[in-house]
Amino acid sequence: MAAPITVELPNQETALYYSRAVRLSQVLIDAQRIEPNRFALANHLALLDKKSEMTTEKKEVFNQLEQRASKPNNESLNQSSQAILEQLKTFTYLRRLPYRLDADWARSQISTDPVLAFQNENTELRFRLLQSTRPTQIRLMGAIDKPSLVPFEAHWQLSDYLDNHHINLLSGAQKSLAFVIQPDGEMIQLPYGWWNGKEVYFAPGATIFIGLRSLAWENEELNLQIVELLTHKVGL
Repeated sequence: MAAPITVELPNQETALYYSRAVRLSQVLIDAQRIEPNRFALANHLALLDKKSEMTTEKKEVFNQLEQRASKPNNESLNQSSQAILEQLKTFTYLRRLPYRLDADWARSQISTDPVLAFQNENTELRFRLLQSTRPTQIRLMGAIDKPSLVPFEAHWQLSDYLDNHHINLLSGAQKSLAFVIQPDGEMIQLPYGWWNGKEVYFAPGATIFIGLRSLAWENEELNLQIVELLTHKVGL
């Protein structure tokens, strides 16, 4: 007999139990019955295993930021690195599985509706599915003076949020490129300089990250590592 499958629903203080392998669409349908008002774009599904808490990735990013925060004779880099490090340390991370978590989409074709099962039939399988109602805010963070949760405004661009909430870039900030992490974990690069601006619309619950200025590309890879970590951030 196959080992059981448990899907924790912590925001609803319950769980789903299956005695055999189950398709993703069935889990999403069952979970929606428990939380009918859930905002599907913000669903977050994780397999609970030794790698789920992103310990290695967090350590790598935090170490690099700590090094930059203490680099001699570079006050702007020190300040911005420390600010980003302090923000990242306040979040919880849970390794997101790369599935689109919409039941109708999942059922549309076999390739989008995987079977949740272990190769080892004697091992219990545990997942965590985070469901919430539609967010009313977005998060602005990174190398800025006032990292904040601010009300979501349809059709606003990054400059609108920065100007209307009187948020300023730190001197060590990347001043031409930001990153948008939509609530489903999708990452979008956002050029926002006066010469390269591009319109990108944010979903409710999005995170907008402004990274470190990258002279000679020395911080480019770190910015991308931070963004990758943020795609696994729990909640807003």
